[in-house]
Amino acid sequence: MLTFFIFVVLMMKLVWPKISNILEARRKRIADGLAAAEQGRRELERAQYKIKEFLQDSKLQAADIIEKANLRAQHIETDAKQKGLDLVTKMQQTANDNIKRATLKAKTELKDQVADLVVASTAKLIQANADQINTKSLVDNWAKEL
Repeated sequence: MLTFFIFVVLMMKLVWPKISNILEARRKRIADGLAAAEQGRRELERAQYKIKEFLQDSKLQAADIIEKANLRAQHIETDAKQKGLDLVTKMQQTANDNIKRATLKAKTELKDQVADLVVASTAKLIQANADQINTKSLVDNWAKEL
């Protein structure tokens, strides 16, 4: 038993500190590995959360961009329609003005032509009456001479 006791004491003094150091180092490596794994898991969760937030923000931004594009397209369409209507209105007004000018010009020309015809007809009537009067006086003059 003494031998066993000496063996145990020697083991405790010489071998046990080395074994204890080895076991402590291993325990420390395992604890560090577990801590690193836990930290990696937390970082992975944070990265996944950030990715999820980024995707949500991206979706919101995309929806906002699409909405703004649709509003801009509607604005452009409305402007184009209004410009088209303004152009049509202006063209109609120009056409109406042209028609009024042409009608007025035609009426003026027609009045001038009617006036010219009246003057010409009157001149012919006067000439015819004058010729009739001259003929009658010539006939009367000849009759007297005879």
